[in-house]
Amino acid sequence: MIYSPNFNFLRIHEVYLVEIATLAERYFQDDPLACLTKLRRFGELLAQLVAAKLGIYVKSDEDQYRLLKRLKQDGCIPQEVYRLFEQIRWTGNQAIHGDLGDHQTALDTLQIAWNLGIWFHQTFSNNPNFKAGAFIPPPDPHQETEALKRQLEALRKEAQANRANAEIAQAQLIQEAELRQLAEYEAQQEKLNAERIKQQLEQMQILALNKSAVSSQKTHILMSQAASNLNLQSIRSSTTTTIPILCLNPDCDYENPPSSKYCINCSSPLILNKRYIPIRFLGQGGFGRTFEAIDINKLGTRCVIKQLLPTQQGTKKKQEFLKLFEREAQQLNNLGNYPNIPNLLAFFEENEHFYLIQEFIEGNNLYQEILELGKLSEQEVKILLEQLLEIIQFIHKKGVIHRDIKPENIIKRQDGSFVLIDFGISKDTNLECSISSHMATLVGTPGYAPIEQLRGRVYPCSDLYALGVTAIRLLTGIFPGNGVDDNLFDENNNICEWRKYCKVSNKFAKIIDKMLTFQYQERYQTATEVMQELSSKSSGISRQKIIGLIRITLIFMFLSTVIIQLSLRLNKFYNPVHGSDVNYQTKLLITGQIQQYKRESNKLTFTLLTKESQSFLIVISPNLLNQVANAPPPYGLIGKTVNVTGVQPLAQKNTLLLQIQKPEQLQINL
Repeated sequence: MIYSPNFNFLRIHEVYLVEIATLAERYFQDDPLACLTKLRRFGELLAQLVAAKLGIYVKSDEDQYRLLKRLKQDGCIPQEVYRLFEQIRWTGNQAIHGDLGDHQTALDTLQIAWNLGIWFHQTFSNNPNFKAGAFIPPPDPHQETEALKRQLEALRKEAQANRANAEIAQAQLIQEAELRQLAEYEAQQEKLNAERIKQQLEQMQILALNKSAVSSQKTHILMSQAASNLNLQSIRSSTTTTIPILCLNPDCDYENPPSSKYCINCSSPLILNKRYIPIRFLGQGGFGRTFEAIDINKLGTRCVIKQLLPTQQGTKKKQEFLKLFEREAQQLNNLGNYPNIPNLLAFFEENEHFYLIQEFIEGNNLYQEILELGKLSEQEVKILLEQLLEIIQFIHKKGVIHRDIKPENIIKRQDGSFVLIDFGISKDTNLECSISSHMATLVGTPGYAPIEQLRGRVYPCSDLYALGVTAIRLLTGIFPGNGVDDNLFDENNNICEWRKYCKVSNKFAKIIDKMLTFQYQERYQTATEVMQELSSKSSGISRQKIIGLIRITLIFMFLSTVIIQLSLRLNKFYNPVHGSDVNYQTKLLITGQIQQYKRESNKLTFTLLTKESQSFLIVISPNLLNQVANAPPPYGLIGKTVNVTGVQPLAQKNTLLLQIQKPEQLQINL
C-alpha cells in the first residue's frame, strides 16, 4: 500500500489526502505522466502552505523554492525534507518538458508526497514553535553574538583560503599560457617537418619515373615508409572542451552542464534561435547584456550575443531602448563588411526579448591593455589615431556618428589592428528618430563626450573630441570614474591640462588640443583634416630651425668621432692580431648567454652576458628571428647560449648594441 489512512490526520489536513488520493487514482488508471505533473503542483502547493505557516508571502513558484532553500540553510527545514521537495520538482519538470516517467517513478513520487504530508503534519501541528503567522523565537542575544563571531572567524579563514587558491590559480593560468605557446611552437615545427616530408615524396616520385623497375620498387617502399611517418605526425587526438552553458533568463543566470538543452534551475531553453549557445558573460551596459557564444550551425564559430535588457522601467522607456537597439542593428547592417567594424549576423526576438548577434573580435579593449601593460607612447597613439580616423571617416561618409568612442569600445587584435565596437547609441544623420530629450541627454560617456553632446546636440566633430580624449587617456594612463577627481580637466576654466602627465612633441600636442577645443566650431570638422595634419610636414625653414639644424649637425659630428674611436678600441679588443687583412665584421665573434628580453612595437631586445661579464644588447625584428635556424619564441631564448657574428657594436647611452640585419648573424647553441 502507498499509504494507510489516519482519520485524525484526515480531519486536520484533509486537503493533502484528497490530493494524494486523486493522484493515486490517476496512477492506477495507467497515466504516470499526468500523475507526475500533478505531483509537481502538489509540491508547489505544500511549499506555499509552509510559507503561509511562517507568515511569509510568496508570489511565484520560484519564490517558493528560494524560500525553502533559505529555510534549509537556516535549519528550519531538514536537509532530507528539502531533497524530497527537489525530487518532486525535478520529476515533475521531466514529465512536463521531456515526457519522461513510468509507473515506478510515479509510485516512488507518491510515496515521497505521503512522507511530505506526514512531515508537515508533525511539524506544524505538534510543534508549539510553529504557529500561524510567526517564525521560530529568536535565539539568546549572547548566543547569537557568539555564533556571529564564529561565523566571522569561519569567513576570515575561508577568505584566506580563497586568496591562496586565487594565487595558485593565477600561477596555473600563467603556466598554462606558457605551455600553450610552447605547444603552438611545437605544432609549427611539426607542420614544417610535414612540408619537408611532402617535398621528399615529390622528389621520390620524380626519381621513380626516371629509374628502372627495380629502383622504382625500392623507391615505392621508401615512399610508403615516409607516408606512414607523415600520418603518424599529423594525427592528433580530438578532445572537445566542456564549457558550461549560461541561462539567458535575467532572473536566473544559472550555469548548466554542456549537454543541457533546458535550464536546470528555471526550465528555460538554453539554445538561442536553435543555433547560438552562450558560454561566457562579457558585460552589461545601460540597456543590454553581452555574451560570448558558439554558433553550432557554423562549426562552433565564436560570436557575440547582445540581449536587450533596459535598466529603466516603464513602457515608454522600454520602447525608446528598443528603438536604440534596433538602430544599432540597422547601423551595423548599413555599414556592411568593413574590416574594422563587427559584422551583423542576426537580429530577432525570442522569449519576449530582443537579441542582436554580431561578429566576435578576438583581443582586449584598450582599457584592459592599459591596466596590463601601462600607458602608451606617442608613436603608439599616432598609429591608433591613424587607424581610428580611417574608421571614423568611413562611418561619417555613411551618415553615422558613433557618439561613444572610448578605450572600452576599441579592441586591439593580435595582429595590432584596431576595431571600433558598440554602435548602440550611434546616430544616423539620414534618419529622423523620435527619442525623448531626456534620453538624448544621457547619450555618451561622461569624461569622453563633449558638452554639446551632453546637451542633446551632436556633430561629426563630436566623435573627434571623444577620440582626442581617448588619446590623452592612453598617453597619461588617467581615467575618469571610481569616485576620483579627473585631474586632466580644469572645470573652472574649461581647459584640459594633460601635457604635464606625459611627454609628446609640440606638433602632436597642438593637434590633440585642437581636437579637444570646448567650442565645436573651433575643432577639426572632419576626420580627413586630422589625418592631413598628422601626415603633414612643415615646408618653411625659420632662422631658429636653421640654428637648430646646425647644432644637430655639430653634435652628430662629435658623436661620430666618439663612435669611430670606440670602434677602433673594440677592434683592438676583439682582434688582437694587428696588420690582418681580414674584414673586421667577418672576424668579430661574440658568445654569451641570453639573460632577458623586451618587446617594443616592431623589434625585440635581448640582454647578452659574456663569460668576461660584459653586457650587450641584441636588437632584432620578430620576422628576422623567425628565419634564424632552431629559433624558439622570444621567451624560449632565455638561458640559451648564442653566437653573434659579423656585427659592429655601437655605443648608445653607455651600452653596446648589436643590431642584427641577417639571420645567419645569430647562431643558437642547442
